[in-house]
Amino acid sequence: MAMGTESKPIIFTSEFAKLGSSTTPNYGDWGGIILLGNAKINVPGGTALIEGPGDTYGGTNDADNSGEMHYVRIEYPGIAFTLNNEINGLTFGGVGNGTLIDHIQVSYSGDDSYEFLAVQLIANIGLLTEDGMMILILTLVIEENFNS
Repeated sequence: MAMGTESKPIIFTSEFAKLGSSTTPNYGDWGGIILLGNAKINVPGGTALIEGPGDTYGGTNDADNSGEMHYVRIEYPGIAFTLNNEINGLTFGGVGNGTLIDHIQVSYSGDDSYEFLAVQLIANIGLLTEDGMMILILTLVIEENFNS
């Protein structure tokens, strides 16, 4: 669980964002956050491997609870392992409707800010900040549909 608050969000960021760092943080400084669940996905066998590390997601539990994230900021994530095999700012795979996602912000991602793979989830994603401007970007990359 990542339980930040409006006045004290949890911040996942680059090691170069630390005070005293001689390197400026940049897009893709680290991988990102991957949440994998056991909800049904529409592939033979009912499971698949997630991009990046190749861990398994999917199953038979549409009410899967893959945790909670509230008031979280993810900065400088998103890296490519190989062509068409990357880690995004925040990736969901086979996450069920028992998972709670609220007030999430991804900034300066080297790949997609968000990726949803076969999920049954309601997420309150919110605004992204880039260069001092408030913009709303929600990129849904659906590669496999959940069982419907």
